[in-house]
Amino acid sequence: GIFNAGIGAGALFGNQITRHIGLEYIGFSGAALAMIALSIFVFFNFRYRTQNA
Repeated sequence: GIFNAGIGAGALFGNQITRHIGLEYIGFSGAALAMIALSIFVFFNFRYRTQNA
């Protein structure tokens, strides 16, 4: 289920980056996607943090 969706989305994303921008920017686009995901994680982590007793 979820693994197939991740592999398919990664293949689609990589194909579009390679086609429109170029193969040499695959690493930069992956890093940008990772930074976006990290910032979303940090935002929601601080927003919904609970206090430990």
